[in-house]
Amino acid sequence: MRVIFLKDIKNVGRVGDIKEVTDGYAKNFLLPKRFAKLATKESLGEMNQKTAAEEKTAADFRKKIEVIKNTPLTFHLKTGEKGEVYNSVTETEIEKELKKKNFGKVKVHLEKPIRTFGEYEVEIGIGHGTTGIIRITVE
Repeated sequence: MRVIFLKDIKNVGRVGDIKEVTDGYAKNFLLPKRFAKLATKESLGEMNQKTAAEEKTAADFRKKIEVIKNTPLTFHLKTGEKGEVYNSVTETEIEKELKKKNFGKVKVHLEKPIRTFGEYEVEIGIGHGTTGIIRITVE
């Protein structure tokens, strides 16, 4: 039986894979738990449309990355009289600033919040392996 995987199953298939599996495995495990669905003409058409939409979104994201790549986003940190830093730049703040720049829903990847001044390269992504690097300046 041909199925389209809706979730990753270790050693069997990944999301979006179309594979031939035994009838019993499909009927008793994959289909009831909604890990997969039957690969009919309609479901294949839906998957192709979804894939095309994801590719278009990824292409738009890459264009936006190219536009913003040369102009870093600027963030300001509060400091005390002796130069001690009182706050930090977090993933959420960067995501909000990107949303203002019409990036939509993006995920910022920081190991830890930025608490020092300087220029940084930050990885952002929209999922499905589509990522990009932007520059931010902390003053």
